[in-house]
Amino acid sequence: MSRFRFRLQRVLGIRRLEEEIARAAFMEGETRAKQAESSRDRAREDVRTSLAQLLRVVEARELDADAVLLEQFTVDQTSLRVPPAAERARLARDAAERERRAWEARKQALKSLENLRERARTAHQAEEARVDNLRLDEQALIRAGRARSLHNLSGRRAEKPSDPLIGP
Repeated sequence: MSRFRFRLQRVLGIRRLEEEIARAAFMEGETRAKQAESSRDRAREDVRTSLAQLLRVVEARELDADAVLLEQFTVDQTSLRVPPAAERARLARDAAERERRAWEARKQALKSLENLRERARTAHQAEEARVDNLRLDEQALIRAGRARSLHNLSGRRAEKPSDPLIGP
């Protein structure tokens, strides 16, 4: 029986490496996107906290103008951090999505080659089975021919008429 050898085995190995690299790039991009989204969410939470603090100062029994101005400044400063953080989060998410699509493409290319390899292996096994069956059929024919020959030889001896000149 011959050993199965996939002619595109090296290409398959390269495709596996490419898929692993693409998956790692996607995972890194996903991590960066989550960090950027977390940063954006913290900036938004800081704005809500600053607004709540401003509201407490404004609702105080004694209104302190300096405290109100300080809290308003804090709200303004924290509000300025939200748009850039949101933009960074959007860009990071878009980059992660591109990486995911690239990984999916690499995964599909790898799967296609693996399917091709399995079809080739199945065809190889079918060919091996066919050759084995031919070998078995040939051996059976040879045995049947030998048995027929032996049967014919033994049958001829018994059926051989005796020669009157030579005797039985």
